[in-house]
Amino acid sequence: MQKSSEKTIVHFIGVAMVCITALSAAEPLRFPPDAGFYNVRDYGAAGDGSTDDTKEITDAIMDSPVDFTRPKVLYFPAGTYVVSDRIFMFYVGNTNSCCLTIQGQGPGHSIVKLRNSCDTYTDPSSKKPIFQTSGGNEAFRYSVFDITINVGSGNPGAVGIDYVANNMGSIENVHVISEDGQGHTGIDMTRAWPGPLLIKNVFIDGFKYGIHVMNAEYGPTFEHITLQNQSVAGIFNQGNTLSMRKITSTNTVPAISQDGGMCILLESELSNGSSSRSAVEIHSGVLYARDISSSGYGNTITCNGGNVSGTVDEYVSHPHKTLFGDPASSLGLPIQDPPSDFHDNDLANWGNVNHYTLVNAFGNEMPDIQEAMYSGKSTIYLPTRRSVSYPIYWDLYIPPNVKAVIGFEALLGGGTDERPVRIYTEGDTDDPLFIIGPIDISVHEFVHASSRPLIIKHAGIPVIRNEPGAGSIYLEDVIAHLELTDGQWVWARQLNSESVANEGAGTTKITNDGSYLWILGIKTEGDGPVARTMSGGSTEILGSLIYPTSFFVDSVWDKAAFINNESCHSFVLSHSNYSSERMTYRYIARETREGTTSTMAIDQLDNNKRFMPLYVGDKGCTVPTPPPEPAITYVPGPARTQNDIPGNTNQSGGSIRTLVSTLPGRAGIIPVTVPPGASGFYIFNARGQKIRTYIKKPSLQPETVGVPAGICRGISFVRIVKR
Repeated sequence: MQKSSEKTIVHFIGVAMVCITALSAAEPLRFPPDAGFYNVRDYGAAGDGSTDDTKEITDAIMDSPVDFTRPKVLYFPAGTYVVSDRIFMFYVGNTNSCCLTIQGQGPGHSIVKLRNSCDTYTDPSSKKPIFQTSGGNEAFRYSVFDITINVGSGNPGAVGIDYVANNMGSIENVHVISEDGQGHTGIDMTRAWPGPLLIKNVFIDGFKYGIHVMNAEYGPTFEHITLQNQSVAGIFNQGNTLSMRKITSTNTVPAISQDGGMCILLESELSNGSSSRSAVEIHSGVLYARDISSSGYGNTITCNGGNVSGTVDEYVSHPHKTLFGDPASSLGLPIQDPPSDFHDNDLANWGNVNHYTLVNAFGNEMPDIQEAMYSGKSTIYLPTRRSVSYPIYWDLYIPPNVKAVIGFEALLGGGTDERPVRIYTEGDTDDPLFIIGPIDISVHEFVHASSRPLIIKHAGIPVIRNEPGAGSIYLEDVIAHLELTDGQWVWARQLNSESVANEGAGTTKITNDGSYLWILGIKTEGDGPVARTMSGGSTEILGSLIYPTSFFVDSVWDKAAFINNESCHSFVLSHSNYSSERMTYRYIARETREGTTSTMAIDQLDNNKRFMPLYVGDKGCTVPTPPPEPAITYVPGPARTQNDIPGNTNQSGGSIRTLVSTLPGRAGIIPVTVPPGASGFYIFNARGQKIRTYIKKPSLQPETVGVPAGICRGISFVRIVKR
């Protein structure tokens, strides 16, 4: 139904960056040279536009295994890298291979180009990619950023990238080009099983298909995609669930073609069509469309035999579902785009956490991440570390002068159930804070406690929650559970909320307690409610997949996937369950309105419990105007010390200058007594500068820690730290 009407390394992992230092759009992105990248030029790649670099690029990948604990960023400095064969983006022979990122200096600067009329790419009936990830459902953390992939000319069998990523993975700020338009597919996702993943800010020119997707799982998300000059279809879906927004297509053929599956299409412009075709052709399956315009085509939508012309305000291909007679209209929450990524090309403003060190109770030096945060640097980065994560032992605070925290395929974590560790944003400023990966953050929770906007991209975090008065949150390609309160605004693209580790506990993945949540593309696993909305909050979900995978015990089976208590929610999505009825939800929705509670069984989904074309539970909630979309300014902040950490109680441990002065230049150990409950101590020099940090697990008894006398010469005092 329709509703009328230099060998310098550059950019971190993410989309096209708008630099704060008035960087022109044409200038290559810059990175610090100690980011831990695998630079293909270090393996002999020429990048001169004529030398065949296939072997050298492969050597950089195969130099060492690539997996969860040994991730890799493959860096392409500006240049044109000619190839003549497929590049496997994984360590061949390692069945657990994952976690590889391709990083360029920007499309048009870093180019990988297939040699023209390359022998094994000339057969149009036998497609072959330039890049190929691993496949299956464990193709974790494969990403491609800031690069051009050009299949050349005379290569009708060529595919730009054969792409599968699961749970977290992205293609962003990438151009995929077929010079003569005759290439096979720009981005091919026909192998099992693509998603959840995010494809954003991608330009595809030429090819039979711009993007081709198959299989029922796991729901890829697309946003800001530009398609032109395809010969069969811009995007062709065969069975998957695609969540799409801001698709711009200039094609005579259909922009969207579907044979089975589900498409969610928002705010798209589809132009230059043939009058004999439709902009969106759904031969079978489900379509939800909103705010779609077309020109040149005979119809905007042809769906299962019916036609819709003109501008489409809202269209649902199948009858909607509701428990209280609500009309067939999604909530339509205001949608905001996150600001362009913060990327400062002045590397003097970048701080490497490895340049700030502390010493643990065993005498081992390690990065002092808190000290890096308070260093005055505006970009704090975590270089790739293979086989070692970055540990944090206390709560970590991100001050307002930090504009970006960047992990280059980094692992960060700490804490236990008995002594949880959290990360807090702090301070009041209008400047957004960017947390950008790929990065895995294994702490108890990430707490947004600042009024500044927060953007988290390409990150895995157990729980994200807000404190009252926190600024807007933008999530892209994130693994997390959400706990939202007090009128919080959140916009999420590709949110993966899994809870297999808590199987049987019935953990709620998203709690919306009086807040406003918009999601384009969600994927879940495990039991427990997907989303619980209460206290007058509003939750709008547009795609993608509920995939329970767990046995639901009695106490959990009686819960619903979506719970609405005197609030508002709407959702469009698909559901996969290949086992018994106890391996999925009993109810798709439970809603309480004015004291009356109703439930909807899971078998009310269309096509054998497969699709929810649109569910509406809208009691007419009041939705305030969201805060304005954030802009970026650059104001460097002052350096701070560990003493400025909120909640940090410092107690003087007394001067040990006399003890040290008796041992000038001698080997030995200076004893420092740490009182009960303390977490360690700092050592300061005569100028009051902290020169060492010692950490330990708090104890109920006083403990003595030995400090090497060589370190202690010239110190002024020791400060005991309690947490």
